[in-house]
Amino acid sequence: MLHVGPVSQTCAILDIDREFIRTGDRATVVFRFVQRPEYLAVGDRILFREGRTKGLGIVKGVGWDGVSVGKGRAEGDGAVEGGGGGDGKGKG
Repeated sequence: MLHVGPVSQTCAILDIDREFIRTGDRATVVFRFVQRPEYLAVGDRILFREGRTKGLGIVKGVGWDGVSVGKGRAEGDGAVEGGGGGDGKGKG
């Protein structure tokens, strides 16, 4: 579930710039809303959660050209950057 202001919707992770994230790590992640498009602006703060795993971030860009975020992709093309991961117990 991805929360951005009044928007709360299921999302899918399309790409991430690292293999895994642990508590305190930062990553660039590309999300896609599952049910319908939503209006987002660069700089919006986000919260995503799945069970006890939570992450915070900032919208760095909207739209995505399909190029992997971990392989020389230009910054700001549909990515969300933030920290998170972990199981809510600090174990990662």
